[in-house]
Amino acid sequence: MGAKIRHEGVVRNIKGNVVQVQFVQQSACAYCEAKGHCNAAESKEKIIDVECANAASYSVGDNVMVIGSQKVGFIAVLYGAVLPMIVMMAAAIVTALTTKNELLAVLLGLGALAAYFVCLYFFRDKLKQQLKFEIR
Repeated sequence: MGAKIRHEGVVRNIKGNVVQVQFVQQSACAYCEAKGHCNAAESKEKIIDVECANAASYSVGDNVMVIGSQKVGFIAVLYGAVLPMIVMMAAAIVTALTTKNELLAVLLGLGALAAYFVCLYFFRDKLKQQLKFEIR
């Protein structure tokens, strides 16, 4: 069995078979011994929707463990960071090489990035099928 991504969270809302779980996502710095003396340590509150057949068995305020496969983490990083960077850089480099206009290259790179995230938004339902979590 592969490695799992685990986050402890609290049930914030239940709608049908979807449970909304809030958890604190901490950077790797959060576990560092020097975090009290460093400005790099950070944490963010996140809310995710988890589809589960037994959603009625949970109540708002319950402490739960949200679990996802490591594959889910890799897919999220791929779609959220790697591919957007590639799209932006490719558009900027191709534009710079063909037009010799750096300002236009930057603008088209940012435009391509915006178009990428618009496409991602329209395919969000398909992405939700790939990025599944479960509650234990």
